[in-house]
Amino acid sequence: VATPQDKIIEAQEAEILKLKTELSDTEEKYQKVRKKFDDLMIKIHGGGN
Repeated sequence: VATPQDKIIEAQEAEILKLKTELSDTEEKYQKVRKKFDDLMIKIHGGGN
């Protein structure tokens, strides 16, 4: 029989999984934006020459 505490733990586990997924997605988006930024800086500054 699931106790109220078990239900809270299950809800927290589900929330943690959701947040981990969101964090992973955000990190991927950040990496893509960072690459675009780096590419733009190379174009602006002529590859460091």
